[in-house]
Amino acid sequence: MTFRDLAPTWSDRPLTDPALAADVVDLMVSHGDRSRGTFTAILCGPDARYRATVAIDLTSEFATPGPPLD
Repeated sequence: MTFRDLAPTWSDRPLTDPALAADVVDLMVSHGDRSRGTFTAILCGPDARYRATVAIDLTSEFATPGPPLD
């Protein structure tokens, strides 16, 4: 399934349904974000309904390898 399967009223439903949650993740996190290592959090209210998305681009954190671990 993909975000193209989402009903127009998807944001009125709780994200406790795994299929709906997967489609919402697909909508909110682009392929480019996934490739770059962007951290994305989908925020829900107490009713488990979508409220907001926060994305943090961590590209610079993973751009160069760190020192070897002993």
